[in-house]
Amino acid sequence: MHTACSPSWSRARAFSLLFVVLSPALESQAQIADRQVVLSLSTEEVAGGSTVTGTVTLAEPAPLRTGATVALDRDDFDVVSMPREVTVRPGGTQASFPIMTRPVGKRHEVEISAAYERTVSRRTLLVRPGRIISVSIARPRLFAGEAAEVVLSLDGPAPAQGLRASLSTEAPAALTLPSFVDVAPGAETARFTVTALAVARITRAAVTIDLLGEHTLVDVLILSSDGTDLAVTALEVTQGIQDLENSVPLIAGRTTWVRAYARAADWTRLPPPPVRAWLFARRLDPAPGTSGDWVGPIAPANPGGVVTVRAFPDRGDPQASFNFRLPSGLTDVEPSLFEDLEAELEIRVELDTEGAVAETDESNNEVTLEARFELYNDLEVTLFKVRLDINGTSYPVSDFHVFRLIDWLERAYPTRAVHYEIRELDWPPNRFPTCNQVNGVLEDIWRQDGMPRGRRYYGMVADDFDFMRGCAAGIPAVVASGPAGDGTFGWDTDGSYADWYGGHELGHAFGRFHVHGHGMDTPDNGGCGDEAGPGVYPYPGGYIGGPADDPARFYGWDIATAEVYTPDWTDVMTYCDREWLSDYSFIRILNALGGPPTPCPPIFVLCDSPWDDISHFINIHAFVIPEPIQVVIPDFFRVLDSIRPPGMPIAHPDWAAVFFDAAGAVLASYPFTPRESTDPEPDEVASQAIAETVPWHPETARIALRYRGDTVAERLVSAHAPVIRRLTPLAGLLLDGDSIDLDWEAEDADGDALVYSLLLSAGEGAAWKALASGIDATRLTVRLGLLPGCDQCRFRLRASDGIHTVDFDSDLFALPSRPPAVMILRPAAGARFRAGAAIAFSALAYDPEDGPLGAGAFEWLSDRDGALGGGASIETSALSAGPHTVSVTATDSDGDLAAAAVSIVIEPPAVEFLRGDCNDDGRVDLSDALCSLNWLFLGSPAPGCLAAADVNADRRIDISDAVAVLGYLFLGTPAPPAPFPDCGPGATAGELRCEVQPRRCRK
Repeated sequence: MHTACSPSWSRARAFSLLFVVLSPALESQAQIADRQVVLSLSTEEVAGGSTVTGTVTLAEPAPLRTGATVALDRDDFDVVSMPREVTVRPGGTQASFPIMTRPVGKRHEVEISAAYERTVSRRTLLVRPGRIISVSIARPRLFAGEAAEVVLSLDGPAPAQGLRASLSTEAPAALTLPSFVDVAPGAETARFTVTALAVARITRAAVTIDLLGEHTLVDVLILSSDGTDLAVTALEVTQGIQDLENSVPLIAGRTTWVRAYARAADWTRLPPPPVRAWLFARRLDPAPGTSGDWVGPIAPANPGGVVTVRAFPDRGDPQASFNFRLPSGLTDVEPSLFEDLEAELEIRVELDTEGAVAETDESNNEVTLEARFELYNDLEVTLFKVRLDINGTSYPVSDFHVFRLIDWLERAYPTRAVHYEIRELDWPPNRFPTCNQVNGVLEDIWRQDGMPRGRRYYGMVADDFDFMRGCAAGIPAVVASGPAGDGTFGWDTDGSYADWYGGHELGHAFGRFHVHGHGMDTPDNGGCGDEAGPGVYPYPGGYIGGPADDPARFYGWDIATAEVYTPDWTDVMTYCDREWLSDYSFIRILNALGGPPTPCPPIFVLCDSPWDDISHFINIHAFVIPEPIQVVIPDFFRVLDSIRPPGMPIAHPDWAAVFFDAAGAVLASYPFTPRESTDPEPDEVASQAIAETVPWHPETARIALRYRGDTVAERLVSAHAPVIRRLTPLAGLLLDGDSIDLDWEAEDADGDALVYSLLLSAGEGAAWKALASGIDATRLTVRLGLLPGCDQCRFRLRASDGIHTVDFDSDLFALPSRPPAVMILRPAAGARFRAGAAIAFSALAYDPEDGPLGAGAFEWLSDRDGALGGGASIETSALSAGPHTVSVTATDSDGDLAAAAVSIVIEPPAVEFLRGDCNDDGRVDLSDALCSLNWLFLGSPAPGCLAAADVNADRRIDISDAVAVLGYLFLGTPAPPAPFPDCGPGATAGELRCEVQPRRCRK
């Protein structure tokens, strides 16, 4: 069984003692078995002077009496030092050893080898000179005549002859600097000084540092002393990913943010004062019952509702833009047959209407934009918590991982809402599944659920016992599955990787292939391509943001947390770190969801089935391995419930399902197209999936799958259908335990092996939902925790001999109502906020009877301040200073409730001060140095604001603070850290507080 496969990301962690991390080369166990020894390196590229860890892995355990000695060698003794051999302990299979490198002035490719029992394994280690890993500048903003020191740091020491980096600037008329800087032998840092020249207008002078052909930039801003001008330069309307051209389609009803960018020209002082902006919006196509009047003013969600406008705002900084959340009613569209399914808005942003800044030109303080929102189908998904039972230990999937996935889909996927259902699926005891096996069961359940159109089924398997690699059952597909756990993969810190991993697998289900790139199939990059393939993914490196030289490139935006995902984040369909949806994936998944939705009368299961007059169908499920063509696990399953499939097969000239009668005459032939799987892993054979539902013909005696006219698989129709004689009696019982054991008796007169499924109806006439499928025994333990409460429930046992299918319904029984499960998504436990800051609280709750709970089910409470309000998401800025335990209660329609809580801390309001102004006279001069010296050594009164006296911001006050003031005033040393040279909030510690509000900083 082969399906659309997805990354295991196995390099990031070991998921069990059976899962061996070999190296970035990712050698498989099959490869090891072909050789006696395999050599791997902790990295295959390193700066000279660093140490690398080598590891040898034996195909078989070392002899118990002597162990195993592996000979080691390299072909460059001048660059690399290492042991001549390494010993694998008796009975072991691995041993590690150090590889020391020396600093080098050019690249060296050194071959490392390990030899054991006539087998030699080789790896190439690239030893290169140190690269610049960081550049810092003491003062990135300078007036004419001011100087600043630049420090560059390497990731390795310079060689014996040292290194030389050349320097240049894009604005030589604004900045002077040396033509080069030398890195001394053995050093990892170098320093040089830049000096600002007089400029007529504020000027950006980027400094380029060229070291061995690699370029690094550092920005310096040269300030003038002329007038000031503010301007709104762009509006970005984003629902997750957007560029400055607003080219990504907008979805009606989805949470929408407007990022307004403003720039400041010719500041006379730095930093400039914070200013306000306001948003106004109106419907150009007023919805019924609305007037189309302007809504506003709407304040930005930035702290304090203000932004310090800069000359060159950084889109990667969420506080570099005014961030407005549009009221949901502005973009809502109700599906209807009689109106256009879109909303048109006019959006206007006005900057500094209070006149806080005296400007030379106020005509550019306002921008207007029109935006169109279209209605699309919502994302519908059924999530299965697959429970394992291995050697008597249960491995369930926690609600935490399920809720994290739902939250991520709501934030990242192109949908106005996620309509989800949560079920449990017990896997057969002592069997660890593959994703293909899980997908096979889920696809069968999907069919028995009635093949709900547009809904995807996704299975989640906990990684506590072992790691199950994820995959989808073809591209596109209706089912997929993947692992769930708390691994970080080096970048994910929210406690669960099940969110973006599930987004990746569901991306396959929506027709998305892996992001290919040059080098993606090489083992040393883990599948993270560094260059897009032609005509496939448009951006290099799998990035979400497009070319680096495009100022309007795409930025990600989290609609729930207001976080920015910069263009160097990578698409969710890569194997890379830091994943989000690019515009490429966002638009294609949106198109796969389809829209706008077409209303369908509720009396029909599907209102556009091509086979309205057909009563019975048969499912065909198999996998095809090409070259030569092989059909694996052909499965035929009759559908009894007269449920029409969502559509006809897509015809293909090579493939057909052919139905024959007893005389061999063809009854019908249905051409179909197998579904393409995703890109195979190394050493993996590509396959295709067959999953079709076609009409059943009662005279059928044989079904054949044909490829180019040749039969490649077939199934004979036996004479008799199965018979189910008994199912555990349940008449009148209340099943209020955690589980129940069901057993039954069934037989088949033809001797065919029977396979069973179990379904549940939560009330007479209610729809049947599959609980388990692919059962090959006559006994099943059913867990009751997620089953909905009902007074008249029935189980339905379904038996199939591969063609014939029969049902047997249980006696009526009852299930008690169950309480919901609830989880607080935001804020994180232990989060700290400044008093007065707006804090967003968000939760999810799911109830077995009601499904996802709506806003009216939630109530929030602080143990310190009392009731906070209701709703799945609330925002408050009224929490008092001190520790809080904030709880949320979710109540279902039966009155059952559940609660969750999070502890946070509200810190006292920030006091604004001017760093260095020890004597509170509103300026920093010689008297401030004397102020701190007199207090430290002559017994003068303590400053009213000790934080202001902490000139070097080291969170203590001593003679170094006076020295810092004197150096800044008379020796040209760096200025005090912020807040300087204007008042502002700053970090304080312990006793270093402002007991008296500085006079200059009072509002």
